[in-house]
Amino acid sequence: MKVTLRYALVGVLLYALFLVLTVPAARVYPALQDSLQGVALYDLDGTLWRGRAAVVQSGRFRFDDVRWSVSTAALPGGRLEADLRFKFGGDSQRATVGRTLGGILYARDTVLRIPAAALESLIDFPGARLGGRLDVDLKGFEMRAGRPRSARGVLRWRNAALRAPVAVELGGFKADISTEGENIRALIADTGGPLQAEGLLTLSTAGEYRFTGYFRVRDAKQTALVQGLQFLGEKEADGRIKVALSGKLPAL
Repeated sequence: MKVTLRYALVGVLLYALFLVLTVPAARVYPALQDSLQGVALYDLDGTLWRGRAAVVQSGRFRFDDVRWSVSTAALPGGRLEADLRFKFGGDSQRATVGRTLGGILYARDTVLRIPAAALESLIDFPGARLGGRLDVDLKGFEMRAGRPRSARGVLRWRNAALRAPVAVELGGFKADISTEGENIRALIADTGGPLQAEGLLTLSTAGEYRFTGYFRVRDAKQTALVQGLQFLGEKEADGRIKVALSGKLPAL
């Protein structure tokens, strides 16, 4: 009897959730605005289950033609999950994002192609202008209480360059991201170009990060790059510049 009652209750809850998700998105949006923390949606169409926003604005970032589709397969497992398709920086992007009953936010099968210039506002370097494109291929990512718990994937910075305050071509870089114990690790290396690089970035679940990297300019005639690199760290006996950084990131 208890088992039957339990299944009946689950069925009622799933049906109630189904009813909520089929409500037109434009009708629900005004009630959700305060909880969206400054994220604005324009020209809504469809339902909470499957819909579209012509524009989503979050601070300085604008996302166009944002489409979502909630996964029915994830609901019985206690997960609210949606496939996202949108345009950012002129390129098509896709991601699968969700939330568990335990409060874990996650993303998987995420493919992003982002102009490096679009991220300049995130860098604490006034006047810096970036060139190239960031390719993000994220197989899995989890966050809880505003802090990353795990990540797995690859990040590439193609045709990397600094456009200002001086114009310098850097080449290409790749970061292989994995999780070991309670630390997210990013193994960084160059993929060819003027700047030789190798390093390791670790991020703990408490938000503490540590980076150790070694850099060398392949062509000593690129004086701007050579001089700029010398300001970042100490010169090793083999001529490479060692850069060591550590600190703690605030919770998101």
